[in-house]
Amino acid sequence: MSGSGAPTASYARPAASSAADRRLAEVGVLAVMVLWAGNFIVVKSAVEVLPPVGFTFLRFTLVSATLFLLLRWREGSIGLPRRDRLAIMGFGALGFGVYQILWTTGLQTVPAGDSALIIAATPVMVALIAFVAGSVAFQQRLRRFSATLVEVEEALDADDVRRARELMAPLLARFHTFPMVQEVAADVLYAAGDPLSAASLWESAMKQLGATRVAPRLVADSEDLERLAIGDDDGVPALHGWRAEVFGRDAIALRDGRLAIALEDGEAVVIETGTERRMKVRSVKA
Repeated sequence: MSGSGAPTASYARPAASSAADRRLAEVGVLAVMVLWAGNFIVVKSAVEVLPPVGFTFLRFTLVSATLFLLLRWREGSIGLPRRDRLAIMGFGALGFGVYQILWTTGLQTVPAGDSALIIAATPVMVALIAFVAGSVAFQQRLRRFSATLVEVEEALDADDVRRARELMAPLLARFHTFPMVQEVAADVLYAAGDPLSAASLWESAMKQLGATRVAPRLVADSEDLERLAIGDDDGVPALHGWRAEVFGRDAIALRDGRLAIALEDGEAVVIETGTERRMKVRSVKA
């Protein structure tokens, strides 16, 4: 049928065109490779007759004039955006001015083959330098990151909540998904009087770590510990509700001598003293 043949013809043309374009692109790539490789031999021969700076100036003057004519013919204009002119001129002076002058000067004393090998290895050398520089920069950032977290904890220990919040804010804004950052930020929020937000951050951190620990500062802060140590138990939050279950009761027993902490086989253990001085040992879970 005539209707069924038309679509077949229309789909065949793009396939043939695509194959032709691919072959043309492959030929173009091969041509560029040959021209680029021959460039070293041609320039090596030229600088034996002409001075390197004069040859470079003549070469790029002819190339620039040709390029401007092609742009005028294909694009209708050779104007550059005003905001980009300075950057383009700078990169051109560096990449096609200084580089070409140094390269042609070096070709006077270096064989063309050695020059081609050195320049072809440039991407590899740049990648290695970037890797080393990136590793050093990462280590420096990691040190600053760790030092900031330590400063936050020191500020909390000194009851300087304002300082702790100032240090923590940029870290939390940038690394808000890091469990370590969430843990310290939870301590800061609790000290700042926002236990609900602190608990939310701590829960998020524990989910990522797969742990079931409770933030120490959510259980008892330094003031609570000081009051417990001197026997001032009235109104201490750590002695009520779930805090008493996970910490408060054992803290009172430890203070009163009914519990002791010791090392057994390299692990911390809590020793419960019985009425007949019999002792029961249970491991402390971190």
